[in-house]
Amino acid sequence: MAWQYKDSAHDVPDRYKSLIGLWTGEVDFTSGGSMCIAVAVAEVTPSGDVNAIFAWNLGGTSSSGEFLNTHSQGTANWWAKGIKVGPKDEEMVVFAAKDPFHGLMYEYRFSFPNNDKLIGSLIGSKRDGTTQSRDAAVLTRSTYPAPLVAAVGK
Repeated sequence: MAWQYKDSAHDVPDRYKSLIGLWTGEVDFTSGGSMCIAVAVAEVTPSGDVNAIFAWNLGGTSSSGEFLNTHSQGTANWWAKGIKVGPKDEEMVVFAAKDPFHGLMYEYRFSFPNNDKLIGSLIGSKRDGTTQSRDAAVLTRSTYPAPLVAAVGK
């Protein structure tokens, strides 16, 4: 996955700036199996809007062969309200889907980075708002450097 980032404006809180970078990890499904994911956060605004690129691959067991690998991978560009306040007034990093997948709306919810890790879950909800699934997700900051494409004001 190729990605680039923009230097943050001076009024972006340091806490938000800490999100910029490449995060890689996986989601472990409670029903079994896992999905590798990568999130490249390219830009964060003072209001908490996040510009990110997602890539995923469900992978597969040897019995599923390449079929699963070919049909369950992809990338998506997201401009999302990435910083939200939770029920206990805590800030969290949220990446929410804009369209349903198999009748469910999905969103990732993570606590702010701690020791270069984002820990949270992938939540699938029905259209009436009831939670259908909640699967553990952990991302680690990659040391892979991305090119700076634009400095602030340029």
